[in-house]
Amino acid sequence: TFEAVGNGIVYANWPIMWLVFNAMLVYNISVRSELFDLFRRWMLIHTPPDKRIILLIIGFAFGALLEGVAGFGVPGAICSSMMVSLGFEPADALVYTLIFNTTPVAFGALGTPVTTLATLTELPVLSLSAMMGRQLPFLSLFLPAYALLFFAGFRAGIIECWPVALVAGLSFAVSQALFANLVGPELPDLMAGLISLLVIILFVQYWKPPYRPEYEATISSHLANNKKLDEESINSNVQNVLSLKDSILAWCPWIIIVIVVIIWTFVKVSLQGSIRVNWPHLHHEVWLTLYGRLYDAIWIFQPLSTGTAILVSCLLYSIVVYLHGAHPRVFLQALGDTTKQLYKPAIT
Repeated sequence: TFEAVGNGIVYANWPIMWLVFNAMLVYNISVRSELFDLFRRWMLIHTPPDKRIILLIIGFAFGALLEGVAGFGVPGAICSSMMVSLGFEPADALVYTLIFNTTPVAFGALGTPVTTLATLTELPVLSLSAMMGRQLPFLSLFLPAYALLFFAGFRAGIIECWPVALVAGLSFAVSQALFANLVGPELPDLMAGLISLLVIILFVQYWKPPYRPEYEATISSHLANNKKLDEESINSNVQNVLSLKDSILAWCPWIIIVIVVIIWTFVKVSLQGSIRVNWPHLHHEVWLTLYGRLYDAIWIFQPLSTGTAILVSCLLYSIVVYLHGAHPRVFLQALGDTTKQLYKPAIT
């Protein structure tokens, strides 16, 4: 029993907590360097100040992207705080973030649930990924409309917003299905979330729901001096317009992560230097009645796991931050923030 517990603790911390720690470190660097405000500001400038649209952009698409990168509660923590800062009630922000997480969670943290299932069942990981990629897209297609129905009601949520709900669900579902079936479990959430995010933002440049004052977004930061934002003020205020450089900086961490993870996946970097450890006093010590064989308690130590890919992304992003003029202590401050946020989950 103690060996089984020990095996679980070690696996939970490497590779799972290793991945979560580095993903949170990237986020905290962006916050400490104040570049995350650029990302939030970019969102407000290029999207209508309508909570129904923001719900899909941040809660659904961006939440799925974060689930693909980190998982384990990171989307709920980050997306809900972003939504609260834009005028959402805290309970609404958290509830809808969790609702939107129902389908991406299967491929969360670069496919950790799928790879874990493959390890425990000894089934081919690509077969599991493909089968899940044929089931989940049907739910992903209707998830935006489902959330809008409960958030804004049938008229304001479905009748007025069905085009953007369809665009959001369809772009995510198709991307999720393609990457899960053709690539594997590492990229469905990351790429589907990113593609859906960009498609929604592009779509609302040409289509907007009817204006309703009860769904007007507000921003509670210095970027807008705590005043309500409307479409005219955003587009007319030259101080709010981001330069190309600022736009790239706003998207920089996510662009770097996508590029590094794609390279990591296709080059199969994570397989390099892998060490198979037969867990003592547990490997081949338990008879599995269901399968009619001994239990293979094998921990595979991968020093170059996907968590390391996120660390590489973090280091590259840190270089960008320093070149932008941030103080070197930003990294240490972010490291301290991340340690404070995750030391209890790591222990428990």
